[in-house]
Amino acid sequence: ISISQFSVSTGLKKQHAHRAISKLIELNLITKNGDGLHRSYRINKDFNTWKLSPKKVTSPKKVTSPKKVTTVTKNGDKAYPKKVNTKESIKDTIKESIYSIFKFWNDKEITKHRIIDKHKSNINAALKEYSEEEIKKAIENYKIVLEDAAYYWTHKWTLKEFLQRGLDKFRDENNPFDNYRANKKGGSSGRYTGLDEKDYSEGIGKDGSF
Repeated sequence: ISISQFSVSTGLKKQHAHRAISKLIELNLITKNGDGLHRSYRINKDFNTWKLSPKKVTSPKKVTSPKKVTTVTKNGDKAYPKKVNTKESIKDTIKESIYSIFKFWNDKEITKHRIIDKHKSNINAALKEYSEEEIKKAIENYKIVLEDAAYYWTHKWTLKEFLQRGLDKFRDENNPFDNYRANKKGGSSGRYTGLDEKDYSEGIGKDGSF
């Protein structure tokens, strides 16, 4: 067939048809016969001479996506995965810490309380500045100082008072065992109520009474 016939058959413009034919000749899929106006093209039936390169098959990159855990309800519907670190979960964690600190204080038997509601706000306020473990460690230090004669502090606070006045004093960072050692109280080995001028002004007697 001629290039004109090729163009008509394929619907390609002559210049595009000519480019395509040149490529087919290069691959030895067709052969060219004649020259000039008498040029024609034939399919090369000797298939072994075709210069076809095998197609490169590239496997798609394996993308690992995080595992998605879904639950199924009794009705067979997929439930949305639960969100973590939500406001509700944070509230639950704080609530657990409040109850844990309250129980820890009562277990030390410094001053025991029956109703937690009166202390929730004070414990919650303390948790905004210190961790649960820091608060418990301060309570533990306070308990040791109260009971050991090597220290002069004897005044027993309520949990509310301790959180407001004593928490920072009895943290490890403030060296309570060194600060309240008896021989540091003006050379006296006597014990001390731990009351300051602020305590007196708030109605607490020098003997520790209210």
